[in-house]
Amino acid sequence: MAKPLRAALAAALLMCLCGAAAADERESTRLTYLAGTCNACHGSSITIPALAGRPAPETAAALRAWRDGSRVNPIMNAVAGGLDDDAIDGLADLFAHAEPIAGEARP
Repeated sequence: MAKPLRAALAAALLMCLCGAAAADERESTRLTYLAGTCNACHGSSITIPALAGRPAPETAAALRAWRDGSRVNPIMNAVAGGLDDDAIDGLADLFAHAEPIAGEARP
């Protein structure tokens, strides 16, 4: 293979890898922002159920039910209505791996 072609292929591969890393970083930043929004109510309340430590499938199913309207709560329907599947799965995974805080409400 000619050196210029090898160099071009290496550069293209590097751009793809950098683009993927940048996309991962953007998604991580997005999830951190969304989780902060969730924690505004669910993070330290003694009456609103905590999300930290909750199984991911349970959280994802609840968010999808609020998003599609099969589960009704005006606040959660509005919040979940703005989430796509990637955000729902990402948030569910993030909260599943978070340590519960003592004193948080458990359902």
